[in-house]
Amino acid sequence: MTRGMTKILKQVRQLQADMLRRQKELASLKVEGSAGGDMVRVEMDGEREVLSVRIDPALLKQGDLEVLQDLLAAAFNDAVDKLEPELHKRFGDMVDVLDIMEML
Repeated sequence: MTRGMTKILKQVRQLQADMLRRQKELASLKVEGSAGGDMVRVEMDGEREVLSVRIDPALLKQGDLEVLQDLLAAAFNDAVDKLEPELHKRFGDMVDVLDIMEML
């Protein structure tokens, strides 16, 4: 094997290790979105997976399904709005690459 190939393989291994570290960091990143004065809260991780949804029981007693639906949507949107800048702060341009890879 030539020195050039050895160098390339070393760089590939370093890239793989870096990607694995970043995947673990993504999974450990957590944000919480809320709406209605925290009556609805949504927790999401860095991979945009929803981890939990909490609804204040007082909201359910009101019986207004449309209000609950609106608050859920707002809480999800709030979580995403908090997550995106955090991803870009931590991972920079890599976030755009990951988004492109998900589309394939």
